[in-house]
Amino acid sequence: MLADEVTNERQSVAFILEILGHMGCVIDAEYAERYIQVTRQDNLITYHLLGDVFDELFGVTDGGDGCSHSGFNIDLLHAMATILGRTKWQAESSCRCQFDVNHYRQRRSEMLKPLAEALVQGAQNHKSISCFGLDGMDRKAIHHHIKHVPEAETHSHGVGPFRRLEIRVQDADSDAQ
Repeated sequence: MLADEVTNERQSVAFILEILGHMGCVIDAEYAERYIQVTRQDNLITYHLLGDVFDELFGVTDGGDGCSHSGFNIDLLHAMATILGRTKWQAESSCRCQFDVNHYRQRRSEMLKPLAEALVQGAQNHKSISCFGLDGMDRKAIHHHIKHVPEAETHSHGVGPFRRLEIRVQDADSDAQ
């Protein structure tokens, strides 16, 4: 890791600690690495917030199904990711930042796997099927799960809240021709 990246990472964690402190979640900077871990993959920087205190603070709780999520503070996470992406990592204009509270993204993706399988099954019966009302993270997870099905392909269409996921399955008869 380059010296500038280490400096940016430390400044980013200090910024996150300051915001969390304003929200009533005071974490001593000495213990920050225990609660905030930073990973980088290509141009995506993920701030992993780890610990029970974050479940309560951000409304990410286990509702018996492995994960459910509510809480207006989630919007604050998105705003902090935008601020971090635009100011703390200025040297890299294509850099994106995101947060993950107690591995929520992975748990949510696993929870969506049966839905992806059901959508492929529905598309096999009807050649194509559309799914509305999914947020971007859920659409991406379903795209990821379905990309491993050779006869199926996915596309997202539309803008904003009207964006939909379309799943198409190639007809076995058309492949033979």
